[in-house]
Amino acid sequence: MVTPTSLFLLRFTVEEDCNALLRYGHTNYKGAIFIFKRCLVGHALRSMNFDGAYLWIQVEGLPVHYNSVSIASRALSKIGRVLCFDNESLDPPIRGAHRAKVWISLNRPLIPGFYFEYEKGSFEWVDFRYEGVFVLCRVCGKIGHKEKYCKLCPQKRSREF
Repeated sequence: MVTPTSLFLLRFTVEEDCNALLRYGHTNYKGAIFIFKRCLVGHALRSMNFDGAYLWIQVEGLPVHYNSVSIASRALSKIGRVLCFDNESLDPPIRGAHRAKVWISLNRPLIPGFYFEYEKGSFEWVDFRYEGVFVLCRVCGKIGHKEKYCKLCPQKRSREF
């Protein structure tokens, strides 16, 4: 949740420094995600949207015969909007992972993975690995705090998932 005390305004004297930071998009510091956006002249900070970010996500564990970009893309589209795949992951080795840049909502829990049904009644667990996300609550799936600091009461936790 964005509050007035959770916003930082950075000023750059060198335009290329600003552009480099904007190309990166976000960073992580002590579990919090810092989202970098350009504040245009005449726009108020409260009109800027910080509800989502592009994250690099790896899809790991697809069965060999189903380890394709199209299947990875379909799976990732369930959690966000796929922007692109890393060129090196377009044709991964047999045990490799597909890596894609995906726009995700930071207001929703991150999904750790899914069961992939490769035959009727046969499932394999497939992991989503979120790059740059180091502090993730296993109770609510949100970024920025651990289980012992989660504010969801036990009753609400069971309804969330």
